[in-house]
Order: sequence, then C-alpha cells, then structure tokens
Amino acid sequence: IFVTNWDTERDNSTRVLTYKDGAKYELANAFMLAYPYGTPNIYSGYKFTQRDDGAPGATDTHIPDVKCGKNSKWQCAQRWTSIRGMIGFYNAVKGTKVTQWQDDNDNNIAFSRENKGFLAINNTDKPKNVSYKTDLPDGEYCNVYASRKCFSTVTVNGGKVETTIPAYSAIALHVKAVEHFGSTSTFSTVTMIVIVFAVLLIELALILRKNKAGSNK
Repeated sequence: IFVTNWDTERDNSTRVLTYKDGAKYELANAFMLAYPYGTPNIYSGYKFTQRDDGAPGATDTHIPDVKCGKNSKWQCAQRWTSIRGMIGFYNAVKGTKVTQWQDDNDNNIAFSRENKGFLAINNTDKPKNVSYKTDLPDGEYCNVYASRKCFSTVTVNGGKVETTIPAYSAIALHVKAVEHFGSTSTFSTVTMIVIVFAVLLIELALILRKNKAGSNK
C-alpha cells in the first residue's frame, strides 16, 4: 500500500496527497505506517512543476546520483523526521493489533497498538488539547513523529495521554523510544531517594576521612 507513487502524484494530484500537501502528506504516511494493513511503501521521488519533468540534472543519457539537503530538488522523504520516526514505530509494533480506537468526529483520531505503541493525529488547522486512553505502560515517551533525539516527550500516566497536539501534527509513542517507564511521581520519588542516599554516602566518607586524620595526629 502507498499514499502516492510516481504516477498518481502526477495524474491524480487533485485526488491523492503528495509532497506538495506538506503536513497532511506526512500525516497520511504516519497513519499508513501505524495501522496494521498491507505492506507499506514509502515513496520518495523528486519535486516537479510540469507532469513530464525529468529528474534533477538528468540528461538523455545520464541521471546523477540523488543528493539530499535543504535545497535539494529530490524529496528524500525517507529522511524526514516524521517518516524516520514512523518507520521505527512500524518496526516496534509488529505483530500487534489496534486497540483503544478513539475518534472525536472532528478530524482527530487516536489508537494503541496493544501495549507496544500509540498514535494520535490532529488533522485540523488548530492545536488540540487531548485526553486519550492508551494500552502503553506508564512512562515518559519520545514523540518520534516530532523529534529524532527525544527533544519532544509525552507522558503516559494511569493509562492516559494528556497533551496538546499542534495543528496538522501527531504524537507517535512506542516502547523502544522511552525516557523512562513508571509514573512521573514514582520516578521523582526514586530519583530523590537516590540523591539522598548519595548525599549520605558523601557525608559518611567525609566523617571517616576526618576521623582517620585525627587518629594520625
């Protein structure tokens, strides 16, 4: 299955989403990679103006190597943050079913892939405050749709995801991209215990050193 290919993006551009649709195109690919149906195909071609435009730099006898970059005429969709993240999501949730399907009938949906992953999509032009059920374990997860290096995190607490999803964006969480498991309060308590224990060890070491120095006089 695919969102578009080299034919449909040219011949049916008014009926299918293409790279020219920006964020909506990314959301469509995210859903394709998150929903368990068929074998997904990520299409990445090149930017064009006219239907029969050739590849960037192509001649009658030669097509240059693909070069990705900010100003490249190649789409390089496989390198987009959202698609890279969703490929990781797809791999992490293999073999699981859709659970906890939620739809507000206003272009916002969410669902879990059992206890392995969770996707929520906001296909509107306004940010959306959401509260969704999820089968993911409690913890702080990386939003792989929005960030490659976990700069964007979302908390699961008590089987719920409560957050704000930007316009035409999504949150994609899975168990292989986690800051930590457990509720925030539990994590904070454990962290505090570790800190207190470390401080006590330092104080004990200082006392022992002081006593040793006194006995050597």
